[in-house]
Amino acid sequence: MSQTQLAGRTARVGTDRLSAYVVGQIERTTRQTIDIGDVLALALALDVTPADLLTETGYSIQVTDTVTVTSARLRAWLAGTPLPRTP
Repeated sequence: MSQTQLAGRTARVGTDRLSAYVVGQIERTTRQTIDIGDVLALALALDVTPADLLTETGYSIQVTDTVTVTSARLRAWLAGTPLPRTP
């Protein structure tokens, strides 16, 4: 799917904030931030879950400066399993 096609899909699900240019920035990771509303709109437009967009098998994700989790642990956390508290 092209960036223009994905931008069109996001427009059809109700957001005009994700132009083809912005989709390209996200894809190339040149955009510094993406808000949760954009993640949800992308998931809806792609017919996947938000967890699918946020997790990729085999990777670790830095949640904060001191907390890093595996993609499997992040997926469990997103599904409702709390992360252990760190001291």
